[in-house]
Amino acid sequence: MDERAGVMVMHWLVIGGTSESVEAAAYLTSKGTRVTVSVATDMGAALYDDFSVKLWVGYLNREQFTERMLAEKITHVLDASHPFAVEVTRTVKAVCQALGLAYFRYTRRDAMAEAPLMPEIYRVADGREAARWINRLPGHAALLTGVKTLDIYRDYVIDFQQRCYARVLDNEASKARCREMFEDENHWQAKMPPFDVEANRRFLRDSQAKILVTKDSGAAGGLPEKLEAARLEGVVVILIRRPEERDILESLDRLEFVFGKRNMTDFSKVSGMPRLMIGGTQSGCGKTTVTAAVLQALTARGMKLAPYKCGPDYIDPMFHRRITGAPSINLDSVFLEPEKMRQLFAFHMRKKDMALVEGVMGYYDGQADSDRGSSYHVAAITKTPAVLVVRPEGTALSAAAMIQGFKGFRKDSMIRGVIFNGIREGMYDFYRKLVEVETGLKVYGFLPKDLKVSLESRHLGLVTAVEQERLSDKLEMLGGLAEKYLDLDGLITLANGAEPMENAGFFDKIAPVGHVRLAVAMDEAFCFYYEDNLEMLRRLGVEIFPFSPIKDSHLPENIQGIYLGGGYPELHVRRLSENETMKEELRRAALKGIPIIGECGGYMYLSEGIQAGDSGGRDIGCDGNKIWPMTGIVPGICRMTKKLGPFGYVTGTCRKDSFIGRAGESFLAHEFHYSEMDGGAADFVLVKSNGRRWSGGMAGRNIYAAYPHLYFCANPEIAVNFVRAMAEIKRNQEEDGDSML
Repeated sequence: MDERAGVMVMHWLVIGGTSESVEAAAYLTSKGTRVTVSVATDMGAALYDDFSVKLWVGYLNREQFTERMLAEKITHVLDASHPFAVEVTRTVKAVCQALGLAYFRYTRRDAMAEAPLMPEIYRVADGREAARWINRLPGHAALLTGVKTLDIYRDYVIDFQQRCYARVLDNEASKARCREMFEDENHWQAKMPPFDVEANRRFLRDSQAKILVTKDSGAAGGLPEKLEAARLEGVVVILIRRPEERDILESLDRLEFVFGKRNMTDFSKVSGMPRLMIGGTQSGCGKTTVTAAVLQALTARGMKLAPYKCGPDYIDPMFHRRITGAPSINLDSVFLEPEKMRQLFAFHMRKKDMALVEGVMGYYDGQADSDRGSSYHVAAITKTPAVLVVRPEGTALSAAAMIQGFKGFRKDSMIRGVIFNGIREGMYDFYRKLVEVETGLKVYGFLPKDLKVSLESRHLGLVTAVEQERLSDKLEMLGGLAEKYLDLDGLITLANGAEPMENAGFFDKIAPVGHVRLAVAMDEAFCFYYEDNLEMLRRLGVEIFPFSPIKDSHLPENIQGIYLGGGYPELHVRRLSENETMKEELRRAALKGIPIIGECGGYMYLSEGIQAGDSGGRDIGCDGNKIWPMTGIVPGICRMTKKLGPFGYVTGTCRKDSFIGRAGESFLAHEFHYSEMDGGAADFVLVKSNGRRWSGGMAGRNIYAAYPHLYFCANPEIAVNFVRAMAEIKRNQEEDGDSML
C-alpha cells in the first residue's frame, strides 16, 4: 500500500531461471508494475539483462524467502520455475500461504504434441522407476535427465558403468560430478544447450543407445527435438513425468483479472473443452479404426489430445495411448453418477487441445435393455457431439433410413454427423448426398476398405497394441488415410462447438492416507488396468513400481502391496509357470500379510494352476492340455473354455470381512472372461442386473482374488482400505526392521 496515494502498489516476485519466467517478466513489466526476479544461478540471471527488474541471485531457503518478501513488500508471486524444481515450488507456496500472499503457478506446456510422430514411449514417475525400465530393456541408455539424478542410476541400474551414457551441462560442478560417477570418460559429455534434432541424434549414435531417458521438460527444455531424434534413430524413450501440479495458469492472459479487466471465474471454473465422440451403429462397424485414424492424423498435426473410451474396455485405450502418448480414460456411466463422470472428464482434459471419445458397441447399447452405459448416455451426460460410423455396404436409401433412425431415437441424440467406413471412393458422393439430403446430418468423409490397416481381434476384442504386427506402420497409414479422406478440419470445428463444461477435477479433493510402495504387474500377460485406478492410488499416497511376472526374477524391493491386473496369462502359461523365483516371492509376500489384489488374469495367476487349452499355442513349447502350476496362493484350477463366462456389470457382496469390505457390504464391478475356476473359493455373492446369481473369488484380511475387475472411482472406499492395509504393513516393517520379502 502506498500510504500517500492510498492505493495498492503491486510488487510481483517472479521465481525465475526459465524461458517462461522471462515471458512472465516481460508481461508484468508491460503492465507498469514493479517486478523482482529470484534466480538460483548467474546463468539464470543473465536471462534478464534486457529487463529493468531487481534480481535475487542464489538459492534461498524458506526463512530467507520470508525475510526478503517482507522486506521488499512483495504483494504477488508468480512461480515460473522449472517443472521439476519441486522443492522450490513447495517452499515458495508455503511462504505465500504463511504470509497471505497471492500465488500463481505458470509453467511450460507439455511438449508431447510437438513431435509430429512418436517414438515408443514409457512414461514413468521418477528416476528409480526409469532405472527399473532400463534394467528390463536391452542396450545402452542415453541419460538426458541432469547431473542430480546420476546417483539414482548408479545405484539402481545393473551394469551402470557399461550401459549408461550421460550428457550434462558444461560447467565445472557437473563435470566434476561426472568424473566421480563414471570410470570411463567416454561415457559422458558436457555441452551447453540448445540441442537440435541432429545434435541429439549424434549423442544417441555416439553412445550406441537403444534407450533414451529424459524428463518431460516441455518445448523450452528441448523435448520435441529429443523425441524426434529418438524416433529417427529407432530408440525407445523412457519419459519421466512432471510432478503432479494443480491450478496452473495456461496463459499469462489469465492474470488479467488481477489488473481489473476480468473476473477469475470467467476462466477458472468454466471451459469450452473441445470434444468429440466417435460412435457406431454396432460392434464391428469400425469405431476403433476411425478413432485411431483421427487420433493419428491430429497428433501428427501437433494437437495435444485427451483420448477416452466409453465403458469398461482395456484394449482400445492401449491403442489410444500408443498413438497420443497420453493415457486413455474410461468414461463409464454405469459405474459413475453423471456429476462424477463430468468431473473425471474435465480433470483429464486439462492442458489438452481437444478430447476424442471412442464409443462402445452400438450407439444406444447399454446395460441390459437400457441405454445406461451406452455411447449415447455418455455423450448426453457430457454434452459431447457425436459422429456415427456407418458401414453402408449392401444398402442404398436404407442407409439414410437407418441413420435417421439413430438420429431421432432420442430427443437429442447428440449425433451431429456421419463417417462412412469400408466403402469404395467411387461410392462416396452417392452416399454423402443421399444421407445429407435425407437426414440433414453432415458427412465428414469416409475410410476405404484396406486390409493393410486391419487390426487383429481376439475373444476380448482387438489384440493388444503391443502384439499387433507392424502396428506403427498401420497407424501411420491410417493417419494418412484420415488426412486424405476425412474432413478433419470439420471435425475440429464440430468439437470446438461443444458447450462449456465446469472445470472441476474429480481427484482434486483426494488426500493421501499413507505413503507406501505398490508392485503392479505390467507386461504381456497383465496389462488390463483402469488408468484412473492407478491415479486414485497415486492420489492416496501410493508409489507405483511396475514389474513383470514373466521376465523378472524378483519383486520390486521394499513394497507394501501387490496388484495383479487382468490380461492374457493363458497365452504365457509356460513362462509364468517356469518363473519359480517370482512365484516363490509372491507366496512369501502373501504369507507375510502383504495386501494383494488379483483381478481376472491376476486371479488365474494366483490359483494352483492354469490349463490353457488352445490358447497355450502362442507360448512356444506349451502343452495346452497340461495344468501348468501357478503360485497356489488361492485354491482352484483355472481352465480355459470356448464360451464366454459371466459377462457384464456385477454387484458383489462380501460373505466375510476383508480389506474389500465387511461381511454384507457390496461393491460394483465388471466381469469378462473365457475361463472357469474349478475348486475355487466362494467368498463373494455376485449378481447381475437381470437377477442371475453365482458365487466365487477369495477374500481375506490381505487378499482379493476374483474374476470381477474393481473400479476405484465407483468404490473409493476399497482403494482407501487397500492403501491403509499397505500402510499398516509399512509400520510393521519399520518396527521389525524387515522391509525385504
